[in-house]
Amino acid sequence: MSNCGNCGCPAGISTPSNGVDGLNSFTSTTADFVVPSVGANVTITVSSLGQATGKWAATGQLIFIEGAGWYRVVSSTDTTITATNPTAFTSENAALAAVGATVTLGKYVSPSGEKGADGSSTNGTDGTTVLEVDVREYEEDQNTFSAVSKSYTIPANTWEQTDDVVRLEMMLVTEISDSYYGLRIELDGNVVDLMSGLNDYYVTGGWLIHLKVDLVLSSSDEVTPVLSSVNQEATTGGYAGNYSYGAVGNVINRMGSNVTGITTSDPLDLDVSLLSSTTGDNIKLFYYKLTSLKK
Repeated sequence: MSNCGNCGCPAGISTPSNGVDGLNSFTSTTADFVVPSVGANVTITVSSLGQATGKWAATGQLIFIEGAGWYRVVSSTDTTITATNPTAFTSENAALAAVGATVTLGKYVSPSGEKGADGSSTNGTDGTTVLEVDVREYEEDQNTFSAVSKSYTIPANTWEQTDDVVRLEMMLVTEISDSYYGLRIELDGNVVDLMSGLNDYYVTGGWLIHLKVDLVLSSSDEVTPVLSSVNQEATTGGYAGNYSYGAVGNVINRMGSNVTGITTSDPLDLDVSLLSSTTGDNIKLFYYKLTSLKK
């Protein structure tokens, strides 16, 4: 069997030839162009050297132009691409080149992917927002709930959807005495149900109390209070120094009745009142925090 030339292939088999090179899917602008109005077309002159032509840009295709943004192809030739400034990329394109601006020559042009659907937005209202914090010591010895000890206006729409929460957290200490001490929370004049039968929260003397009340939007314009508290035995030194030690005395967890008669889309006044059964025997609030917790 004879061989052809020096290639070593059998006789009768020809040497293959190179195929035709394909087209690169990119090019560059060779002239300035002015950014058209949103929804309008512009014809962009592009390179025709070698394979860097505009022939790859198919009608309807999304392209990216360096310094100008995303455009939609209307038609193309070897040396031009006519494209629309699309409404879907109005803000993105404007950030790169405003309508009427001149985009200078020498900018790269390439294919681009489609824009995905916009995500949902709640205008930054999701998450946790601290509404108020107060670490100043406040003492109260009134024997009725006649005066409000702490007051805060909860902004409109703080409760937006079911299970949104406004959390009130407090630390209090009662004087070591035979008196009893109380705490009342009102929401727009409605007494919040904390303790069964009484609504108000009552303890005897000599306790340090860490109390948390979650006001949960349970349905339209109805808020359900959920109480959690831990009481520890206080000492004379504990009362003076805002600390306690010893065993936990009482743990209370309770879901109260719904607060109705409110409009949660409006600003709502939250009032906290403290009392002592005996004038001169103090209940002291030394930590107060109000937080909005979004679902």
